[in-house]
Amino acid sequence: MSIKNFTIALGHCIFIPLLSAQDIISLNLEDLTQIECSSNSATLSQTPLRDTPASISVITHKQIVESGARDLDELLEIYVPSFTYMYKIQGNQIGLRGIISDRNNKLLLLVNGKNMNIKAADGGALTEQWFSMLGDIKKVTVISGSSSTIYGPGAIAGIISIETFNGKNFEGVEVNGGIGFVENYTKAEVSIADKLSNDISYYIYYGFDIDKGSSQEDAPEKFAFDFDFTDPNTPSIINNEAIGFNTTTNNGSFQAQPRHKFHAQINGENFSLWLRYTNSSQELSTNQNTIIRYANFGRSDWLEDTGVQNKQLTLAGNYTQTLNAKTNLTYNLSYMRSDVDILYSRNPNETRNKSWGEDNINAKVMLTYNYNKNNTLNIGTEYDHNSFGRSSAFHKDEPSLIASLTNTPGTKWSSDMYSFLGEYKRQLTKDTLLFFNIRADKHTYTHWMYSPRFSLVHHLNYENTLKLLVSRSVRHSDDADLYSQYLKDGSYGDTEKFTSFEMVYDYIQPNSSFNIVSYYNIHDIVAFNDSNFLTENIGKTKSFGFEVEFQYTLHQNIKFYISHAYNKLLSFTLYNPNIQRQNISANPYGYGDDFANWNNNITKLRLNYQINEKLKWTNSMQIFWKIPGAQDMSDYNEQLSLSYSDTDSLPYKLPVLDSDEAVSQHIYFNTGVTYTLNKTLHVTLNGYNLLGFINSDYNIRNYFQRTSHYREMAPSFSCNLRYKF
Repeated sequence: MSIKNFTIALGHCIFIPLLSAQDIISLNLEDLTQIECSSNSATLSQTPLRDTPASISVITHKQIVESGARDLDELLEIYVPSFTYMYKIQGNQIGLRGIISDRNNKLLLLVNGKNMNIKAADGGALTEQWFSMLGDIKKVTVISGSSSTIYGPGAIAGIISIETFNGKNFEGVEVNGGIGFVENYTKAEVSIADKLSNDISYYIYYGFDIDKGSSQEDAPEKFAFDFDFTDPNTPSIINNEAIGFNTTTNNGSFQAQPRHKFHAQINGENFSLWLRYTNSSQELSTNQNTIIRYANFGRSDWLEDTGVQNKQLTLAGNYTQTLNAKTNLTYNLSYMRSDVDILYSRNPNETRNKSWGEDNINAKVMLTYNYNKNNTLNIGTEYDHNSFGRSSAFHKDEPSLIASLTNTPGTKWSSDMYSFLGEYKRQLTKDTLLFFNIRADKHTYTHWMYSPRFSLVHHLNYENTLKLLVSRSVRHSDDADLYSQYLKDGSYGDTEKFTSFEMVYDYIQPNSSFNIVSYYNIHDIVAFNDSNFLTENIGKTKSFGFEVEFQYTLHQNIKFYISHAYNKLLSFTLYNPNIQRQNISANPYGYGDDFANWNNNITKLRLNYQINEKLKWTNSMQIFWKIPGAQDMSDYNEQLSLSYSDTDSLPYKLPVLDSDEAVSQHIYFNTGVTYTLNKTLHVTLNGYNLLGFINSDYNIRNYFQRTSHYREMAPSFSCNLRYKF
């Protein structure tokens, strides 16, 4: 790379905003040559990152390795300001900016631009969450906030976009191995890439892990209340003490089964073709109320080894056709086969256990027209076909069981969605850029859904950039809920609408960066209505928040980062005042003004120290301040439970807090040291959740909705070796 080209590249990339999470100022020449200075993760056209009209966090492969993260959720919690997750039987429930649900269907998970969400029920973005093997990932991009104008229905809270390596950006052979202690796992990965010709290259990856998690002794499961069981052989629950009977391990794979991930990709000058297979699982305790009910009549054995598992096979390809100097067409075609199994309990008559298969075919055509250097138009159409109800690969000889349709096992149906989307980008002046986006989606069982966005990006000078965004995202209910409602009365399902007003300010200097984002959200929520057992539009919330990030580099070898995210519920109006139980907030019932499953304040810190050429020390800390909305919901539940006749179960569908340890601040601290023996061999030692050695209450991780149910994550360690031929 010539000095001239290096200077141009550095001059362009130095203005990538802090919110992209790219540690520009500490990168060496080799790293700088690998930086992608533009992206279409939040636009339909290639756009420089500093011009991208969205709040974006980009986590590079180097940062993935440095973090020591043992899965995708842990990685995002380290690097994304407002990201957090809670436990739930369907798998970890993830959230951004106060939006967290009992299913991960309010954000989209993408791999190389392909939507990987489970669509029938109880799934959403979950198929990539739990792998300890992250070696195939080149970068992860997270867009916080409204995004369905680009990616379609479901991108309410945002999107998580994984980009894998390919033969164009990876060469040779790399082998990774790791072992975890206390939270016990073993993993192995291999990546191979080479060129078949000047224009064609391939990349092949395989990884597996065996994850036994941490035992109940090391990661005790607790409740924030006292309870005496009717069964004399079941030990009583004592407030904030470990329960006295077995349920599951913590953070292990389902029944300690091996997890597998395979990726193969061929890239040409204007095409790519890839195949991906994932076999993933997570073992998690079932719902708080289920534990109380079954243990109460002496069947705690039904509560052991519960959790979720899934398999997914995807074949996807794209081809770009250049029509002329100004115009090109991009074609995308994919097929995806998904299988899901959810085990609520080992009760042979359990009606909530679910297992099914679903198949997806997606086709998309996009036209890009660069009228001149100041005007770009992108228009396209997309078709999505889903087939539901085949038997799951986990229970091949049994009919499918899907939420909302468990009374009719083996129900089969299909749905289609037709979409039209467009973006007009105009360079108003040399410092001001305008975007206008529109998307329309029509699902078989919904009315038309519309997602507009207007955004303006203005560079005040080289150091200061201001972005203004107004957007609306949409989401329809899970397909099983839509079909169930259609069978019941022939009606279409409700559409969830999320309107966001956002302002982003970036300031960057050669050795420091500062970013602040403020937003105001209006959310018409579609969720489960416990009164009529339908998923429907239950109410509207108004909220606001901000995120602040600061990064500073000292002497090129010490890097410090801090962020703080704040979110506040302003109001929540129920459309049906007869709804007595929901998981969003107790505010409509006169109890507080906070979200029930959200930490209003989240602070994150990182400190990296390059001790010498061979030794690097990395640290991360996430501070989750109190969950006041959980205490409000518990106070409301105390009054509501007085009317319950089944006091063994129903009150425990919401929090029951006899003390506040479960919803007080939680602090997760990780540290690691990497020793580079030579250019090909790296050895890393990591410690996780180490503040638990000082006070185990710091390591608490709550369960969604039933926040009085929690685990203390075990302080643990890992050793990893990475060798590249």
